[in-house]
Amino acid sequence: MDNVIEAPAAAADLDHIKPGDLMSFTYWGKVTEIDSETSRLYLENVDTGEEFSVCGKSLIEDSQSADIYDHIEIRPRRQIVDILIHSKRLPFTVSFIKKNGENRILKGRVICVREVNQGYIDVEDLEVDDSENRHRQVDTRTIQYVIVSGTKYQVK
Repeated sequence: MDNVIEAPAAAADLDHIKPGDLMSFTYWGKVTEIDSETSRLYLENVDTGEEFSVCGKSLIEDSQSADIYDHIEIRPRRQIVDILIHSKRLPFTVSFIKKNGENRILKGRVICVREVNQGYIDVEDLEVDDSENRHRQVDTRTIQYVIVSGTKYQVK
């Protein structure tokens, strides 16, 4: 296991922000409306339910999607599991077989990978209302495909 130390994130205080400050924004949203003429997306924040918009073709094109892919790669399941593990800050779609034999398609984000040796990855199901428990476990032994960073990885 890597000994990576992550710095805690400090919230930006509007009263202390000034021109020239370098900022980073990470929002997780579900698209509610698209205005192609003005290159604007209207979204609902998956964590707070607040509405927000993103305007500008370059900002939209630099974003990540759990749904959009432009090519398919066939890989061994172990490689696909590694790709999913390392997508911690990216939205993804995963298809896997649940314990009851049902196929499950989940759109989410990785929470942690502490149980990967037992065959499970802890994820947050972002299609579930924020007021409910979103924690789910993906059975890595039954993954069929993962969509992340513009690629659909299918099991060989």
